[in-house]
Amino acid sequence: MTCGEDGMDVTNNEKFANSMREVRAHGWTKDNLPLAEEFDLDPRYVFSQPGYNMRPTELQAGFGLAQLDKVQDFNTRRCELMEQFKNGLDKELMGVFSLPVELGNTYPVPFSIPLRVNRECEIDRADVMDYLEEHGVETRPLVAGNLARQPFAKLEYLEDMFKGDFPGADAIHNECFFMGLNPMFNSEYIVRLLDTLHECIITLKRS
Repeated sequence: MTCGEDGMDVTNNEKFANSMREVRAHGWTKDNLPLAEEFDLDPRYVFSQPGYNMRPTELQAGFGLAQLDKVQDFNTRRCELMEQFKNGLDKELMGVFSLPVELGNTYPVPFSIPLRVNRECEIDRADVMDYLEEHGVETRPLVAGNLARQPFAKLEYLEDMFKGDFPGADAIHNECFFMGLNPMFNSEYIVRLLDTLHECIITLKRS
């Protein structure tokens, strides 16, 4: 579900919940008398940590409330489509692509179909994405990839955070991408997607 450009964090830990409430509102902690006394501040305006203005608007809340009744159907349909996709991955496709591994005692609900292009297959991720785009399948890199390779990571006050090697993040940066998975898609979309991936592999192996 979506609330425009917003979301929700859920926790059963009161300490985490309070911290997240503060971060969403400029780091503002309300009526914290001990902290206010320690720093000689008005208790109505105490800022305990860096924060942002991420409080949802009434309009966004309205979108969210309207979708709450539908969210379980959305989740169920996304999982059904992903299961169909997994079941359609034959030996040829599994030789080129791999999916994330689901951990035990988890119930992931995919918002997309993320794939890793196995480095042993000697097919380049960029070529796969180009082929799919040319044949009507929209793709994205796996979001930011390795954050240490993003421009903001070169800022002087952040450089210590990104020192060192990050081979796992580099693998995601270089080898992974995702395709859309909308609960409004029908089963024929998954069939077409699998067929297009097959055609992609055949074409790229010939070139």
